[in-house]
Amino acid sequence: MTCWGGTNIEAWTSAERLGQIPAFRKDLNRITNLKINADELAESHRKAVEEWTLNIGKKEGSINTANRALWVQRDFDDASWKSMNLPVFMEDAGLKGFDGHVWFRHDIAEHPVRLDNNPYVPTCLFNAMLKPLVPFAVKGAIWYQDEGNVDRAKQYRDLMPNPINNWCVEWKSDFPFFIVQLANYMKRKDMPG
Repeated sequence: MTCWGGTNIEAWTSAERLGQIPAFRKDLNRITNLKINADELAESHRKAVEEWTLNIGKKEGSINTANRALWVQRDFDDASWKSMNLPVFMEDAGLKGFDGHVWFRHDIAEHPVRLDNNPYVPTCLFNAMLKPLVPFAVKGAIWYQDEGNVDRAKQYRDLMPNPINNWCVEWKSDFPFFIVQLANYMKRKDMPG
């Protein structure tokens, strides 16, 4: 059995299949051109985080609020929210031992992603956990949609057929693939999406 909770579907799909979806080509190119040297990767990530940290305060902008939750709407009253100077470790910001979510209302640059040993990188879990199992027989698969991608429901519609087809091709078998759909998680909607 192979499982890893809280990961995105693209981590479980091969580069060949994922490359058919334009939204993932940029990430796949970065991964494909990656030098496989752990020390160089760690140093490259450290430098990227350092540069990101220096530039974080320079960018000012607004949040795109189309079809988003109440707390991201421009007219949401956040006067009761505490302020925090970023970047900072949560422990240094008075949240020692805190285990939960902290929401910020500021548009910031994307934090550099470490590409090695990261289960959220596209194809990572497919290559590390599934590809080595291909020589062995498989009776079937069960896929549970995690809450980690509820904001990407439309993209999920395009992504879901990929592991199904991908895995059946890899194992040269048309084995059963069961999908456990995400249960009601947020406010009920009459229409999906």
